[in-house]
Amino acid sequence: GLFLSSGIAANPSRTMGAMIDTVEILRKHYQYRGYIHLKLMPGASVDCIEEGCKLASRVSVNIEAPTATHLSKLTSGKDLYHDILKSMREVKGITDGKEGLLPSGQTTQFVVGAAGEKDRDYIRMTRTLYREMGLKRVYFSAFKPVSEGNLPPAPPMREHRLYQTDWLMRVYGFSIEEVESALDSDGNLSLSSDPKMAIALKQPGLFPVDINRAKYHELIRIPGIGPISAKKIL
Repeated sequence: GLFLSSGIAANPSRTMGAMIDTVEILRKHYQYRGYIHLKLMPGASVDCIEEGCKLASRVSVNIEAPTATHLSKLTSGKDLYHDILKSMREVKGITDGKEGLLPSGQTTQFVVGAAGEKDRDYIRMTRTLYREMGLKRVYFSAFKPVSEGNLPPAPPMREHRLYQTDWLMRVYGFSIEEVESALDSDGNLSLSSDPKMAIALKQPGLFPVDINRAKYHELIRIPGIGPISAKKIL
């Protein structure tokens, strides 16, 4: 498969046009029918986005930060609402109800720990993206400075904990209220304990569970039991 991305040269639509030309050569001239993940340039025109959705298997525009305030600390060239979220909505509008178009959907990625964000900010925006934009996946990447500066690198475990909460909401069916119960008073997840275990300890009334009588949604909340094990028990 192919992952095609670029920096913005001249303007977003011009860069996006060159990327679409590349994918068209592969699809039409070389008859390539494999997987293509195409990055969307924030601020690209609707025509460019629509053409990209017709050619690619998956598209994505990186959100980078969970709020407009945090994004403004990283860049003055991107606007959360008018560039990034607007592009996501356009993808959703183009693809909704059209079977076979963009079969692998759209995704996005956060940079974790680059602008003083709380884990609560990521969790809430992640839920919003799944509900309102219909995203397939949200990815997290721990911040790593390219040179010594004021901000230290984000712990890889923080990235891991956010992935765990993402799976709890997206795959396990946990509510955001349950997931947020794993946060500390500062709005962050513990680096030393699993969020699913932290949630279970906050819900003592749900345990113990009789695995011979329990339903799927009860089994899936037991620390150490995932979807595959729960289905095998049933």
